[in-house]
Amino acid sequence: MLWIGTWGGGVCCTSLSSLPNLSFKSYSTHNSGLQSDYVGSLCFDKLNNGMWIGTTHGLCFFDLATNTIVKVSLPTDVQPNNSLTRMIIDRKQRLWVGSHHGLVVVDLFSFAKNRRNIHYYYMPYLLDKPSSRIIEKISCIYQAKDGTIWLGSNGYGVYRLNSDARFPYSFTNLTVNNGLCDNSIYGILEDKYHRLWFS
Repeated sequence: MLWIGTWGGGVCCTSLSSLPNLSFKSYSTHNSGLQSDYVGSLCFDKLNNGMWIGTTHGLCFFDLATNTIVKVSLPTDVQPNNSLTRMIIDRKQRLWVGSHHGLVVVDLFSFAKNRRNIHYYYMPYLLDKPSSRIIEKISCIYQAKDGTIWLGSNGYGVYRLNSDARFPYSFTNLTVNNGLCDNSIYGILEDKYHRLWFS
């Protein structure tokens, strides 16, 4: 299946087996449980057989078994402009959700057990200096081939996860002072030589 998140038209999906005559199914606030028609990120969850949908009004889950969309509550829901910008699922089956109000890490095993009372960690402030009380805006997330989690910030450079053994997690921050061209990072990729590229 091909999934497309739109900015104003909800989510569309189609089966690529019907090429070249594609037929799209659309899901919006008018015909489903989608919270907003403005979609910033999509992430397929093999464990729970569904698609995570990050919108400007929070997080939704599309259950492929039932073809239904449910709202999943997060601590960022109470914030204005609750845009979920980027998501990935790491090797430990955790959903990392970047937002305009920090970072949320969801335990997908808890979601598999009970699709209401999920377990998550919420980190709203600068990841390396939570005592600063400065709201972090996560713009991209990437897991490198060696397993390291990297996160791009909209204004505070790049974070590398050092340890997730206990909460709060430990991060290292890299900025223009460490050689970055800019402190606003919108994309992270790794080449075949295991070098990371930040845009």
